[in-house]
Amino acid sequence: MPPNVQSKIVVLPEEEKNTNTPSSVRQSWKCQPSVKSLRTRNPIREIVDPILAQYAREENKPETKKRLISLAVSGPDSFLLSYRSSKTILTSPTQLGDPTSESSLPSCPIALDAVQKALQTPSHVAGYVPACGTFEARQAIASFHSNQISRSISPDDVIVSSGCSGALELVLTCLLDEGSVLLVPRPGFPLYQVIAESHGADVVHYNLMPNNDWECDIQHLEQIIQENHGKVRAIVVTNPSNPTGSVYSPGHLKMISNLASRYFLPIVADEVYGDLTIAPHYFYSMGNIGSAPVIVTSGLAKQFLLPGWRVGWAVFVDNSAGSLQPILEGTKRLAQVILGTSHLCQIVIPALLSPPKSTVNTLNDWKSNLKLQLEKRASLLCDSLSHFPGLKVFRPQGSMYSMIEIDVSQFNETIQDDMDFAQALLDEQSVFVLPGSAFQATNMFRVAYCASETSLLEAAKRIGHFCYGHRYFLS
Repeated sequence: MPPNVQSKIVVLPEEEKNTNTPSSVRQSWKCQPSVKSLRTRNPIREIVDPILAQYAREENKPETKKRLISLAVSGPDSFLLSYRSSKTILTSPTQLGDPTSESSLPSCPIALDAVQKALQTPSHVAGYVPACGTFEARQAIASFHSNQISRSISPDDVIVSSGCSGALELVLTCLLDEGSVLLVPRPGFPLYQVIAESHGADVVHYNLMPNNDWECDIQHLEQIIQENHGKVRAIVVTNPSNPTGSVYSPGHLKMISNLASRYFLPIVADEVYGDLTIAPHYFYSMGNIGSAPVIVTSGLAKQFLLPGWRVGWAVFVDNSAGSLQPILEGTKRLAQVILGTSHLCQIVIPALLSPPKSTVNTLNDWKSNLKLQLEKRASLLCDSLSHFPGLKVFRPQGSMYSMIEIDVSQFNETIQDDMDFAQALLDEQSVFVLPGSAFQATNMFRVAYCASETSLLEAAKRIGHFCYGHRYFLS
């Protein structure tokens, strides 16, 4: 011991004396996931994955099997690749959930040009951006929605996000607490439920009426509001709709708004498909209807065919009482946790939403052609499917989807529900449709119609063979 240094005896607490196996330390590896992560589940994946797994099994897949055509969701082919990467069946896949997958519907050229020009001065687009988005992007979004809703929107009322789904995540996170209630449509896109339940909130579905253009059942909506008195935080309205393809009239939107106002509830309007409508139907923003406060969520993914760029936003359209201000402020705080859309992609927003005169005609021509192509493909697919036994086609009014009802009584014993139909159709004809159960719609399936006409015709032909092959006959 060095001189002039006194030894010091340290007495450890009793629980720290055994340094090899302290009682307060884990005895084995077990990393605990959060409650939120355990509550997070994707209903579509839970339905799709087993169907694709069975299809991908070696014993079910001879080399001569037909080319896979997906009328369901984006990404199934990459899922299949993990099972059967060496099979020739996967060399020419069709992904209809992603409108850009076949390159038969090109992305908006104005967006591509804007990025190329921005890259000429990379110092202007390489840095961080404000958490809620660049001023130029928010200004363009505010101006665009001001025109849609015939009232002035401030850039301060806009939050740019990582896709429309990112906007929904921010908004619903701010609105919901554990034990609160979110009202969502049935059939409806399951993302709303995924987000809500991950936060411990409850989801209650209000019915849409298939034989009345999928309009909301206002009586049922009011009933569940009353049954969940004091717990409901918001009503989600999807227009144009995924999965139903409906486009609501101003009169119907006004009925929803009046009901929301009567019970002092804000509306979360998912309008990502915007003006992708089929004539004579026209898109009206919920933000322009009625007096209820509305949070509009949208983005570039569908209307400009840029799904992979992840550009979305939320626009807060408040009422005269300023009811949304606490939610706007809270959502802005949440946006500061992780910066959203990249600086480079935000450059595109003004070019598309507030284009200069030099590109207006090019942009309008591209949008008109996109709507024309989608309308032609919707007619082609739906006309074909409407002739087959056991199927009832609900013709779309917009978005990129249509719902098809299955009359299981017209099929043999192998088809008992929409899950059986989807599995057998995939196994026998290599056509993948998304079961309606993924959207709370039993004995239906959803089709997307944004692939090439050749693929749509081939898919329809195979579905016809399948329906006739499984037709029920009295013995």
